[in-house]
Amino acid sequence: MASCGPDETLAEGANQSSTGNATDNAGNTASDTVSNIDIDKTNPNVNCGSADGNWHASDVSIACTASDVLSGLAASGDANFNLTTSVATGTETSTASTNSRNVLDNADNSTTAGPITGIKVDKKAPTFDACPTAGPFTQGSGLHSVSINANDGGSGMDNTNSTLSGDVDSGIIGAKSVTFTAKDNVGNTDTKVCSYDVDYNFSGFFQPVDNKDTSGNYILNKAKAGSVVPVKFSLGSDQGLNVLASGYPQTASIPCTASSSDAVEEYGTGNVSSFKYDPVANQYIYNWKTDTKWAGTCRQLVVKLADDTYHRANFNFFK
Repeated sequence: MASCGPDETLAEGANQSSTGNATDNAGNTASDTVSNIDIDKTNPNVNCGSADGNWHASDVSIACTASDVLSGLAASGDANFNLTTSVATGTETSTASTNSRNVLDNADNSTTAGPITGIKVDKKAPTFDACPTAGPFTQGSGLHSVSINANDGGSGMDNTNSTLSGDVDSGIIGAKSVTFTAKDNVGNTDTKVCSYDVDYNFSGFFQPVDNKDTSGNYILNKAKAGSVVPVKFSLGSDQGLNVLASGYPQTASIPCTASSSDAVEEYGTGNVSSFKYDPVANQYIYNWKTDTKWAGTCRQLVVKLADDTYHRANFNFFK
């Protein structure tokens, strides 16, 4: 051989060809051409969106497109695809990231799409402070406003004021509930129920029964053993005769010590205890039939009302 060549290095391109020539020492020549040569050294082109800076209540998908002008994409599904966050339920974060995806062309060049970072996802409902302490409220005292604070560490509350308010209606005794509902800026909600008591408008026992002295100590009411002591009290209005808790009033022995005492100035009649409402005086009267055996002892009368409140008066019985 006299010569063979030239050697040739081809650049990127499609449908290229290369021709070689050979000459022997007698001057004979020959040539050959190689065609349909495709060379692709460039990675696929991938374009994806970015974090929009807004809070989202669910995982975020960001659209991506890919192309390859020479060898083409190895998988047709890579032309359009989404990268998605995967934030656990009940959490909130401003730094969520999507998954990533490797895009190949038919020449095995690759481009990695993602992860896309800095995405704000809030899957957590607002949280409440403890139920506010309030009450018990007195029956008939109107509406009472109670407030509670709610907080959200992600998208924030749906208004600038995170304090929620509700009203307790004191019209009827018993446990009342106030339901608070908090919502954040992406629509996550939660509720909290707080309970409050409404009690009878009890202002103490009326004469002839004494309550406590100015120091807060129970006064010993001196009463004749075996007599009927009219125990009077008001609940603001006629509440019916079911105002006493079952099994009450009750009595219990107590020591005969007190800082002050006062005689019972009025007695009732009858042989058994009885309970009634006096509409003229707007008073309940428990005619308490005491026991002659209590002479020389001291006892406490315990009145439990249907609102679960207890009211007491102390007595010193003589013969």
